Amino acid sequence: MAEIDADSNAQLRWPEKVTKTTDPAVDAVISPLAGLSRLPTAEHVVVYDSIHGKLRQELDAGPDGDAEFPGGTKEGGA
Repeated sequence: MAEIDADSNAQLRWPEKVTKTTDPAVDAVISPLAGLSRLPTAEHVVVYDSIHGKLRQELDAGPDGDAEFPGGTKEGGA
């Protein structure tokens, strides 16, 4: 892993926009990443946690949008 020299004048550039995916629902979920650089670092975890939860919901959803759980069972039974 590369080390960062704390005395260096180099600055890391934040991506200017969020890369689009092929899934509009996922794009909507990750859209808050675009404003992350304007937030204090301490607030980033809240944004990441929210996005992670929403992505899990999106991944657990079936093709028709119904919530499915691992193993392919829908909420409320078979």
